[in-house]
Amino acid sequence: VPSYTYLEEWAKDKEITFNDRADLIANPKVIARFQEEIDKYNKNFGHYEQVKKFEIMLNEWGIDSGELTPTLKLKRKVIMEKYSHLVNKIYEE
Repeated sequence: VPSYTYLEEWAKDKEITFNDRADLIANPKVIARFQEEIDKYNKNFGHYEQVKKFEIMLNEWGIDSGELTPTLKLKRKVIMEKYSHLVNKIYEE
């Protein structure tokens, strides 16, 4: 889940036009920027530890939306149920 405040400012600086957040995260330039960051950090990990595929989430996770506990820990079971379609998409191939 990106920081949309930062991502929207970055997109404006790069003159990327978008109508809404869904449009923004589907933009090839945005996806390429995320891939660039992932590639940079993947160099520090073994092949089996590296991020090979990713999905950019539309909605930020929070306590109110159910993905985080009041102490900001991930509710993995809730996340897996709520976003199973994206997890399945990553592992389809």
